[in-house]
Amino acid sequence: MADSTAVVGLTASGPVVKSSHSCQDASCASSGKNGGKHSTIFDVIKSGMLIPVQTLVEQHGISILSLRDDKGHTPAHWTCLGGHTAVLRYMIENKVPVDEPSNNDLGAKPIHWACVNGHIAIVDILSQAGVDLDAVDNKNCSPLIVAAQYGHTMLAGYLMGKGARLQLTDKDGDNALHWAAFKGHNELMRLLIYSGFNAKQKDNYGQTVLHLACINGNLQAVQDLCEQVSVIIFTTVFD
Repeated sequence: MADSTAVVGLTASGPVVKSSHSCQDASCASSGKNGGKHSTIFDVIKSGMLIPVQTLVEQHGISILSLRDDKGHTPAHWTCLGGHTAVLRYMIENKVPVDEPSNNDLGAKPIHWACVNGHIAIVDILSQAGVDLDAVDNKNCSPLIVAAQYGHTMLAGYLMGKGARLQLTDKDGDNALHWAAFKGHNELMRLLIYSGFNAKQKDNYGQTVLHLACINGNLQAVQDLCEQVSVIIFTTVFD
């Protein structure tokens, strides 16, 4: 990487890491503009308990599950982030939208949030409901890229096994392998290379996976790359 702008470009998707649109704690839901009903449904969704959700639906109608919190996220986002399979199935059975993007700059969908925490069961339910495994947010991050950002090797394997497109890149030209190397997820990096990723592919800044591993000081990744893809490191000695 030649300059710091490329490092800045590598910012993970999802509600957790370095994002002005993060909404990680309960205060995000409790400060909504729709009053008590709005805050209650998000608090209950985050608890992951199905019966209280059903009780609120009986009291206020199924439309309560289509509300937005003050950051533009839906109950489906929080359900997927928390890995609440029973609540998600209930939503799908009642035809609640589970594939709408957040109303913010990132525009992540519930499937992206599921990938932040590596919830394979949630992603599988979404896939069976017809959600696109290659859906991208406004940074062009796919579920596979998000899984790589957060180091979820088993989820990445599941997505690739289901046919997720390997060649997708984010807006900076970084694919899942670039992210795995940059974040220091060595086991995942090895899996991606084995699955067909090209370790010599460059992003929009001209950086290969090896460059990104070096930027992050990931010695093990550098060693693995040199062994697996026959990278030759040339050293120039000046007199």
